[in-house]
Amino acid sequence: MARSLDFKALILSLGLLAVLVFAWYQATLPQATPAASANPEYTALMGGNSVAKSGMPTPAEFARTFRRQLAHPFYDHGPNDKGIGIELGYSLARVLAGFTLAALFAIPLGFVLGMSPLMQRAFNPYIQLLKPISPLAWMPLALYTIKDASASAIFVIFICSLWPMLSNTAWGVATVKRDWLNVAKTLEMSVWRTALRVILPAAAPTILIGMRISMGIAWLVIVAAEMLVGGTGIGYFVWNEWNNLSLTNVLFAVLMIGLVGLLLDLIFGGLSRLVTYEDGEHIIMSSDFLTVEGLSRTFPARRGETPPAVFDDIYFSIGKGEFVCIIGHSGCGKSTILNILAGLDQPSAGVVIMDGREVVGPSLDRGVVFQGHALLPWLSVRKNIEFAVRSRWPNWSGAILDSHCQRFVDLVGLNGSEHKNPSALSGGMKQRVGIARAFSIQPKMLLLDEPFGALDALTRGTIQDELLKICAVTGQTVFMITHDVDEAILLSDRIILMTNGPRARIAEIVINTLPRNRARSDMHKNPQYYRIRNHLVDFLVSRSRDLALAPARDSDPRHPPQVRPGEANDEPPADSLPAKKQPALQLA
Repeated sequence: MARSLDFKALILSLGLLAVLVFAWYQATLPQATPAASANPEYTALMGGNSVAKSGMPTPAEFARTFRRQLAHPFYDHGPNDKGIGIELGYSLARVLAGFTLAALFAIPLGFVLGMSPLMQRAFNPYIQLLKPISPLAWMPLALYTIKDASASAIFVIFICSLWPMLSNTAWGVATVKRDWLNVAKTLEMSVWRTALRVILPAAAPTILIGMRISMGIAWLVIVAAEMLVGGTGIGYFVWNEWNNLSLTNVLFAVLMIGLVGLLLDLIFGGLSRLVTYEDGEHIIMSSDFLTVEGLSRTFPARRGETPPAVFDDIYFSIGKGEFVCIIGHSGCGKSTILNILAGLDQPSAGVVIMDGREVVGPSLDRGVVFQGHALLPWLSVRKNIEFAVRSRWPNWSGAILDSHCQRFVDLVGLNGSEHKNPSALSGGMKQRVGIARAFSIQPKMLLLDEPFGALDALTRGTIQDELLKICAVTGQTVFMITHDVDEAILLSDRIILMTNGPRARIAEIVINTLPRNRARSDMHKNPQYYRIRNHLVDFLVSRSRDLALAPARDSDPRHPPQVRPGEANDEPPADSLPAKKQPALQLA
């Protein structure tokens, strides 16, 4: 299957190349001039030609230049006449020098930032301030200070290579699995030995990604830098040939820049594969679909007041296809966290990475179901779903659109109510439409902001069961806010517990040890259910308040404790047996 796909891709690529070359050939064909067509005798008298030639070189001319340049790539006939091999060599030497200096600085500093939340928070304002500055903006200062064109170009490469390596190293180090660090602790490894034998191999895939990005940016910037400083290098070669009006040589240089960039990317891609290790069923570097790092949110206050953060130093991750619930008292920032994940709000500090990209705004990759159904009252059930689907696939035909929308109407059990407006639906039916609308755009992640809180117990239970079935069929990744302990146990794979606000934080993450194919009808028959439930209730009743007032001294916000209360071997306490089951805990 993979070989067949590769072969088809190769054929398609060659076909695209043939089309481009043919279009190039057609665009550079000689064309008759209007003047020549009107008076050929005058054209001949003036020594002109009956056809006008395009200024762009033809494919044949380019091929001759390509052979000529590569036949003698290392000739040296003076300062402004060197072979392409020499020019590329100078550029690669500058790139490697600046890149190496950046790696020697960024990787150790990234380790420090990744291992120390204090250092990360201290350095972060300066990193965020300097990172957006264009590398070429530093060139005048470098030329004035260093007073050497070649060294100034190396300095610019150092600057542009620094930030991707620094950010990725810090992220890779900060997100090393807690279990691996605990192994090092139990073996009483020193900090240095842990860093070299555990953290470095675990973070190596992420570090290599940063280095790969840095090398791509460095090779991009060196061309512009050499155009500015002159002398030698592929950038100067392009500028010099342009001044000589040799577009053929300019096109040749552009092709060589692309080929060398491709080669460098392939080298770092190969290195990344060498340090990517398999960990059971998944690959280390791709285990986390969504990662939240150092999230904090502070809202404006009155003049002269310094408001406390709603939550601070929030770190967690969600795997592909995982269902994660978050529980905490009102005011701990659950909805704010969800809004940040959705791109509807911006954090005061920290970053959210989903599927390898930073979340900076709303996206169709993330479907949201709000506390209120948020249906458009002037549209029917079908039209509300279609409203979302058309945003995702605006060019779909009516037949495809109708079939797709009907599929999700059926999925939530609303067949027969497609043409009703929201005013004619019950609360539970409205919420089903909201769920269908979110699922219909096939998002990579579903965000649920306590969607069942306003429903009666019977309707809530029905929709919860349907949600479980849909997630089982689609493999959907879900992040959900809930105040209902039983709902969290039924739906989630993991449950994030938040301390009370302000300055709320993650106290611990509870791993749901009940079988994944659990059902509401028999979940309570499993003794582990009561252990998990009692653990959650105890946290919400007392420990969430106590931990907010006196947080644990040895707690590390980057690695919240993960607990498995359902794996205890002892019998559940008497007051947790079914006969004395507590009512479902609902928090305002």
